[in-house]
Amino acid sequence: MVILDGKLISGIGDAPALGELALARRKIDEISDELHSCGNLTRIDLSGNLLTSVEALAPLKKLKWLSLSGNKLTSLKGLEGLKNLSVLNCSKNELTSTEMLAKLRELRALILNDNQITSIGAFDELVNLDTLVLSQNPISSLGTSLTRLTSLKKLSLSHCEIKDLGSSISNCLLLEELRLAHNHLKKLPKELGLNSRLRIIDVGHNSIKTFKCVKVLKQLQSLANLSLRGNPLCDEANYPDDVKSLVPDLQVFDGRPTDNKQRTKHRNKPKQTTEQRAIRQQKETVAASVKDDSRDELTEAKPFIELVASSADAVSAAAKDNTEKPREKKRKDAPKQDSKVVSIIEGGGRETRKKPKKPKAELTAPSSLANALEAPDIGGGGVSSWDS
Repeated sequence: MVILDGKLISGIGDAPALGELALARRKIDEISDELHSCGNLTRIDLSGNLLTSVEALAPLKKLKWLSLSGNKLTSLKGLEGLKNLSVLNCSKNELTSTEMLAKLRELRALILNDNQITSIGAFDELVNLDTLVLSQNPISSLGTSLTRLTSLKKLSLSHCEIKDLGSSISNCLLLEELRLAHNHLKKLPKELGLNSRLRIIDVGHNSIKTFKCVKVLKQLQSLANLSLRGNPLCDEANYPDDVKSLVPDLQVFDGRPTDNKQRTKHRNKPKQTTEQRAIRQQKETVAASVKDDSRDELTEAKPFIELVASSADAVSAAAKDNTEKPREKKRKDAPKQDSKVVSIIEGGGRETRKKPKKPKAELTAPSSLANALEAPDIGGGGVSSWDS
């Protein structure tokens, strides 16, 4: 038995001063009441443990981020008073009800996939909810549960038992991502046409038989990513052409990039005129010539030469091209220059060259990483792998 108590916390740091606790996969099966001494905690990760109760978390009123994923919880009693919670991950537990979450109005992201939840009617007051993930739950109907979730951007209900999407989704006017794969849907409701910001729709592996059942897609002008694969209508002879006719501006269809995506990529790339190409080639030729000349001149013996970096841009360019442009000769009694001066000094019949200090390279992340860093945290309505 592993208990989260004062002794375990003392090994981490001063309890009252702690702001975060990262205790994932520690085989913790109980939380002691001693945790109340950590009143300044704002973030706790207890995922991948063996917890069956979280009532001891009740005193942590400053908590904003909590992960209880992968435990053995059947109830969330103890969380109902955590009014500052904005991100809650209780996926992969044994929950059947979300009643304890009904008053958490600050919640922006709620992750509840892989549980035993049958109804989502307890979310009426979660008006700030941005991301809702309920995949892998035995939910058969949405009813009116989404009526007041007007801030919702991402809704995931893949691998459930949904037969009817209902009309309450039309109130989610900010919705951008809708994932409903592996359900029992036979059609998409006409009310979905009001969700004009939808960019991603996945209704693959349902029971949709004809294009008449998804004609509402034609109204969604922002739709860029659509998956219908695994539905009976995919067997129709003109399936790809019919989809293109219905949603002509798709960039990703059934998981594959379309010609539209390639055209968009090339369209965004500025074209060069013949004159611009000629100027660019001329500049490249001159640059190559200067580079060779500079290399030759630097290999000649000089009695006393100082190369002055005139600006930070010049230094950066020199580092990039790996070249050093020679400067005018200076008298031996010239005053000492600042740190940007590079000197070759004669001494004892030998040349001693102080190599220039290369400017530190600017650390830039690869585009994919940069995008990930700029992307919003959980609760930003972005693409995720919670239900992939």
